[in-house]
Amino acid sequence: RDYPGDAAAIAWLRANVPAVATVLEAPGGSYSYFGRISTQTGLPTLLGWEGHELQWRGNTIEQDKRRPDIERIYRNAQGTELQRLLDTWQIDYVLVGDLERQTFGISPQSEARFARAMDLVYDGENVRIYRRRG
Repeated sequence: RDYPGDAAAIAWLRANVPAVATVLEAPGGSYSYFGRISTQTGLPTLLGWEGHELQWRGNTIEQDKRRPDIERIYRNAQGTELQRLLDTWQIDYVLVGDLERQTFGISPQSEARFARAMDLVYDGENVRIYRRRG
C-alpha cells in the first residue's frame, strides 16, 4: 500500500529472476526500509542492514570492502569501471527506485549510464531494474 512501485518490482523479481541472482539495492540501517528487495524476494544483495552484518560477523571488514563499491556503482561508475564492479561482485541486477535515488542522489542523467551499460528489464512506477550484460 505504501510503496506500490517496490511491491510490483518485488513481484516481478520473484516471477522472473533465478533464485541465485544477486540484486544490488541501497544498503542502510537495521529495522529500516533498506534491504527491502532482498528481504522480500530472498535474493542475495551485496550489503543489506549494516548493523546486522556487524552483529553476525563481529566486525565491519566485509562491509568496509563493499560499501565504497556500492557507492561508486550508484553514484558515478560508468562504462568499463561499472562493468568491472558488477563482475567483481557478481551483481546480476541493479535496482533503481526512490530509495536508491534519495540515498545516492541519482538524477535522470546519472541513471542513464545504467541504460548505456546494462539491459533495462523492468520499468514501472518509479522503479527500474537493469541486468548485467554477458
